[in-house]
Amino acid sequence: MSTAVYVVLGALAYVLFATRPPPAQGISDAEWLARVAVEEAGGGGQGEEWHGIMFVALNRAERSGKTLEETIASTSWFGGGSRGRRAVAEILSDHPLEHSNYPAALATAQQLLAGMVPNPIGERRHFFHPGGMPSCDVDGEWYDGKLCVDGKLWPRWATPEHADYPPIRVGRAIFS
Repeated sequence: MSTAVYVVLGALAYVLFATRPPPAQGISDAEWLARVAVEEAGGGGQGEEWHGIMFVALNRAERSGKTLEETIASTSWFGGGSRGRRAVAEILSDHPLEHSNYPAALATAQQLLAGMVPNPIGERRHFFHPGGMPSCDVDGEWYDGKLCVDGKLWPRWATPEHADYPPIRVGRAIFS
């Protein structure tokens, strides 16, 4: 075979196998929700913000017909590409389990799955933390596909004109 064929086969093997998250056998739905809440909101989030993040996962899974594991362990949950692969590796590591808030997040997830937690975000499937976004100077101006709102750059999908649902704030997060 020619070198080009080996290059193509190698690239195909990389896409099919190296970019997939490793299987996470034995992690319950409650554990998936707790892991994603701790990774996304850490020590600063609890209560309704955790509820919102957990319901985003449930909403995405329901809409896609995938399991929570398939939804959360997808690199697209964390923005795709190499950033997504690193984040999936982190969520599958012991790091979330070592967080001081993990037991509370797990209890929250168990209550949520038992129907004991109200959904604060409706059918929204996206969220971000404005505090972690770059600063900007002129509200209402667009910068590289992001809108300046209250001195922070919001992703296009979260702006009122482009969101599937009107953006709402729950805790420190904006859900749309």
